[in-house]
Amino acid sequence: AGVIAVDQKGGGASLAETRLYTLADNSAKVLHLIVIGDKGSQANDIQISREFAQLKEISQQNENKEERPAPQRAAVQKRDSDAGSPKHPGRNP
Repeated sequence: AGVIAVDQKGGGASLAETRLYTLADNSAKVLHLIVIGDKGSQANDIQISREFAQLKEISQQNENKEERPAPQRAAVQKRDSDAGSPKHPGRNP
């Protein structure tokens, strides 16, 4: 889901149309009310809403990274390829 604009049409000649921009965060069960405006502020309201949604997405990605356990390193086994060499005379080939 992305940003959703909720429109309210003016009921009379002097009432202007307004929009409320929202973003739902289903995992946290939160509805963010980003900005409310009219036709005159629409371009700026859309820009603010987009930026908010991008920041929210980055924030969630960072939270997900913190929740994941660090990858475990595999145990490194040393291979004794020098067994029986002149460097190691005590070892049997």
